[in-house]
Amino acid sequence: MPTATWRAGRAEIRLRAGDAELARRESQHVVQVQDDIGNPVGLAEALRVWAGAVGRLGQVRRAEQTLREVMQQADDYHRPILGAAAARDLAELHAREGNVGAARAVVDEARGRYGKLNAEFEIRRLEQLLESLEVTA
Repeated sequence: MPTATWRAGRAEIRLRAGDAELARRESQHVVQVQDDIGNPVGLAEALRVWAGAVGRLGQVRRAEQTLREVMQQADDYHRPILGAAAARDLAELHAREGNVGAARAVVDEARGRYGKLNAEFEIRRLEQLLESLEVTA
């Protein structure tokens, strides 16, 4: 039987591959498991993936609210990678929705978070996102 961590990873892969509904179902299961076992960090990680899935399924406000909550929880739990990933996901959500101003603001926050981690690859990905926003603006 797959572990919750394994299923969360699989849900994120499904989301990145474009299967938002399957990612939503998979991550919802992980959210429930993490909540049941009382693992707040695992729960926050699962909620980040779940938010990405529901955002792609059209529940943009719910996804935005959840990602902001995950960013706060990541700070509370001292999980900087989780906070940076949630900020990146929120920037991507805003970009997909055409909300350029909000996307740029969150990119700046995500870049700051990744900068503290010296995560150059992720910073380059954010810069590419900014460049794509300039092209579409």
